[in-house]
Amino acid sequence: MTPKNRSWLLTHLSLRQTASPNLGTGGSNQLNGVVAVSANDVWAVGSGTGDKTLIEHWDGVSWSVVASPNPTTYINRLLSVAAVSANDIWAVGYYVPLSGGSRTVIEHWNGTAWSIVYNPNLGVSEILRSVAVVSANDVWAVGGYINNWGDPYNPLIEHWNGTSWSIIPGPNVSVNNPFYGVAVVSANDIWAVGGIILEHWNGTTWSIVPSPNLTGAAYSIASVSNNDVWAVGEPSSLVEHWDGTSWSIASSPNPGPGQNALYGVAAVSSSDIWAVGLYQPNGGTAQTLIARYTDLCFLDLPVQYSNFSVAANGNYGGNNPGRVNSWFDHNPAGQTVTIWTGDPYTGAAQTNVNTCATYNRAGCYDGHNGIDFSHDTLQDSIFAAANGTVINTLVNPLVVNCQVGVLTCGNGYGNQVWINHDNGYATLYGHLSIVSATNGTVITDRMAQPLGIMGSTGRSIGVHLHFGLYYDQNGDDQWSENETVDPYGYQEANYLWIHSLSDQEPMSSSGGSITAPSGNSTITVPAGAVSSPVTMELGDTPPVAGASATLRSTGNSFWMRVLEWLTGGSSSALLASASTNSFDVPVTVTVHYDPSWMPHLDTNQLTINQWDDVGQTWVALSTTLDTVNQQASAQTSQPGHFDLQAPLVCPADTLEPNDNYDGAILVQTDGSLLSNLFDIAQDEDWFKFDAVA
Repeated sequence: MTPKNRSWLLTHLSLRQTASPNLGTGGSNQLNGVVAVSANDVWAVGSGTGDKTLIEHWDGVSWSVVASPNPTTYINRLLSVAAVSANDIWAVGYYVPLSGGSRTVIEHWNGTAWSIVYNPNLGVSEILRSVAVVSANDVWAVGGYINNWGDPYNPLIEHWNGTSWSIIPGPNVSVNNPFYGVAVVSANDIWAVGGIILEHWNGTTWSIVPSPNLTGAAYSIASVSNNDVWAVGEPSSLVEHWDGTSWSIASSPNPGPGQNALYGVAAVSSSDIWAVGLYQPNGGTAQTLIARYTDLCFLDLPVQYSNFSVAANGNYGGNNPGRVNSWFDHNPAGQTVTIWTGDPYTGAAQTNVNTCATYNRAGCYDGHNGIDFSHDTLQDSIFAAANGTVINTLVNPLVVNCQVGVLTCGNGYGNQVWINHDNGYATLYGHLSIVSATNGTVITDRMAQPLGIMGSTGRSIGVHLHFGLYYDQNGDDQWSENETVDPYGYQEANYLWIHSLSDQEPMSSSGGSITAPSGNSTITVPAGAVSSPVTMELGDTPPVAGASATLRSTGNSFWMRVLEWLTGGSSSALLASASTNSFDVPVTVTVHYDPSWMPHLDTNQLTINQWDDVGQTWVALSTTLDTVNQQASAQTSQPGHFDLQAPLVCPADTLEPNDNYDGAILVQTDGSLLSNLFDIAQDEDWFKFDAVA
């Protein structure tokens, strides 16, 4: 299992191209492998014009072609390179003689020149794809071979003992799985990967280790330690992790709806892993994909709270302890807006700041580029989401003198504080009533250094905090409105909070259970529900869609996923395919609720609903209520998005809940009639309107 506070993130990295020479003119040149001995000693290998081996060297200033031998006059290609030291470097690949059939080639750098080193061959065709070093007399190369034309590829493992190369036998496999990558932990701890096969060297023999990837293909592998090894491949940007006991599939970003694949992985440390590959956007050609596994989950909530997994969720008209009034809007401005309940809103008259307060019970903005947090008291202190430095620039100003009602003050954000977190990210804290931070203040203890008091300055309706997260994509040390980021992630990637809203648990055929960090939802898996080990994930999420016209969401929205079943790249496609992935025995979904959070809902009619992504609708599951323990339960055969919903106590009172300041309904000035009823004994109905003094 992967650590819960680390994530695979899509990077906004721009790699600078460095001029490199080509071999000859008029032909194709390609580099396939690279190794860095030091900052001024880097080697890259591949093939150049005329299908000759191509080896280039970086001396700290420029790249140059270094002469390398070719075993044939036909096709010669180098695919991987690894270094023991500056004068002990190995490169592997293959060549195709005029007679046909590929043969392996191994070349060595002794500090002066590259030379071909003899190695044995197998079958009628073979290839070496990867090389890794333990020491000068302990080097491994892997690839594949076929015994006879038409046969599937078999794994090929070769070893250098300081004197000669030899073929090391491995276990027989019955599938077409050549090796693509090899990684060294120690002399007695080496991994090789190819297709669905993972093999391990214990110092004496190679053995197959069970892999959770039964249908995809792994292409590259990197090691950090004996209990921290990573493999990547496809489909769905496959990422597998070894924790010292077993392999599991980790969540990974899939930016494209088509192909998402990772072909290379490298480990800097246990908290800094890089993977590269490609993704295919809608109707487009393949684009580069760079993902990073890191402790970049660095943000905490900017308000005081006692339970993160509760406070980080949406509030039900101010009745439950969730602090989110409005989510980040990923739809283009002027199109459909999704408020925290998942309901769409398109009816606001303005285009820049469209309040959704007239729609049922919640506030949001069209094109909203941040997260709005509600007040607990009217004097809530605001805290930095992470350590950093308060800045004051033309683009990111420190504003302290805005008065309530001046909508344009501070570019609409009113009194505001910007913090540079020195990792490419900056955060914005808007609509403050009082600012206590000063320019240049270094935040080292965020809870001991409050930034100010929550307010309603600038373009704001009601006391709340506008929290914005920005990433400096172009590296100019300024954060513009087109560089906003959703800290909750998008399409289930790029989650940046330090605390997790989801949990992962391995699940075997004997069954088990998993509970979300909030404690609001639990999945119970009976014996026989899965035939092979899987990794289940359960977490609280913003709602995927609004409830039906007759129902209301209770704010208990969550997903349940089986990581080994993930397909595709979009948010919806990341869930299991209904036609091919389902539990052999239904699992039980249990949702815990508090009736005091939903006074206007008929809790006797609570139902657990599952989102049907094909039909784009909620499907009510047969739900059993335990009113003593305040929990609802239902069974399902498939993973997906779930939401606990109920009808209003008074169906005609459609504006509920509007019992408090946060839930107040905006009265329009166009003469439209609003109708509100007192549906329960303790009902209060709040309204707000624009007034001109």
